[in-house]
Amino acid sequence: MKNFRFIILIFAFVSAFQLSANAQDAQRIFSDLQSAFNKGDASLVTVHLGDETYISLLNGYSDYYSRSQAYYVLTEFISFFSPMKMKLTHIVANSSSPYAWGKLFYSARGKNKTAKVFVSVSKTNGKFVISQLTIN
Repeated sequence: MKNFRFIILIFAFVSAFQLSANAQDAQRIFSDLQSAFNKGDASLVTVHLGDETYISLLNGYSDYYSRSQAYYVLTEFISFFSPMKMKLTHIVANSSSPYAWGKLFYSARGKNKTAKVFVSVSKTNGKFVISQLTIN
C-alpha cells in the first residue's frame, strides 16, 4: 500500500511540474502575441503558429492558414489597422488547452477603436502552438 501511495505522489508531482512547464510555454506565446501587435511586427508571433491556424480578423479574413499565409495576412492587418496596444486581460495558461482574451486598441481611417481578441493554444507534435486567433 505504501508503494502505491508513493507512485501516486510521484505521478501528482510530475503532472504538476508538466502543467507548470506548459503554463510557461503558453505564457510566452501570449506575451509574444502582445509584443507582435504592440510593435507592429507579425514575425514575432508567426513562430508560434502551427501548420494550420484558424484566424478570423476584422477585415473579413476568416479561414485556416499555413504559417507563411498567416504571416502575410497578419502583416496586412497590422499595416491597415495600425495597432496601438494589445492587452490580454484574462489568461488561462495552467491548462492542457490554454487560452486568453483581451482587447486590441487600433487606429483605422483616423479614428481610434477597440476590438476583442481571443487566442487559444494547443499542443501539436509536443509543442504548444496558436490554434486560433480571433480579432473582432
